[in-house]
Amino acid sequence: MTDFINPNKDCKTSSISDMIKDVTGGLGVHYVFECTGIPSMLNEAIEASKLNYDK
Repeated sequence: MTDFINPNKDCKTSSISDMIKDVTGGLGVHYVFECTGIPSMLNEAIEASKLNYDK
């Protein structure tokens, strides 16, 4: 692991997906594992991923 986002501390002004995009230079991540069962987190996981990125 190279980066860690604590949602209780770090996400006061930005969403988790926005913070992930900042860390990855706007690209997002290749893989997302959403294991909380919280419906809004599924949307965050999708937003944090590289959708339609073919490389």
